[in-house]
Order: sequence, then structure tokens, then C-alpha cells
Amino acid sequence: MVFSPHEQRQFAREPLTDEQADRLSNACEGSKEKLIVWTLLDTGLRVSELCSLTPQHGNSGNSASRGRGGRTALGARSASCR
Repeated sequence: MVFSPHEQRQFAREPLTDEQADRLSNACEGSKEKLIVWTLLDTGLRVSELCSLTPQHGNSGNSASRGRGGRTALGARSASCR
């Protein structure tokens, strides 16, 4: 398959299987890394959105982040993120 230089390729993003998520979590070197990995996996946040979170975002049992255009996105935290 040949793509022209101006044509953008779209790749389908598949969610990780439970086994893949566990392997990724087990590869973490500390609890802080595990928290980051599970937060990203459980909420679907982008890394930049995770980096913009402050402690005030975590007060209600939900996670919140500022996305594109200044919108705030909320997502429930699973037990692995608490």
C-alpha cells in the first residue's frame, strides 16, 4: 500500500487486554509509576492531560482534566486508581 505525502494514516487504537495491562503494571518500578499507568488506563486520559491535573481535581472520587479547547473531562476512578 502506498500513501501520498499529504495523506494521513489513521491507525485503529485497540484497548489493552487485561493480561497486557497487568504486564505493563508489573513492569513498573514503584507505586507512583503504577498509579500513573492505572490512571491512564482506567480514565483514558492523554499524558498531557494527566500532567495538568492538580490535587483539587481528585476530591470527588472522579478524575478531571483540561482537554483541548479548555474543556474539562471527568472520568470515574476504578479501585486500582484509589
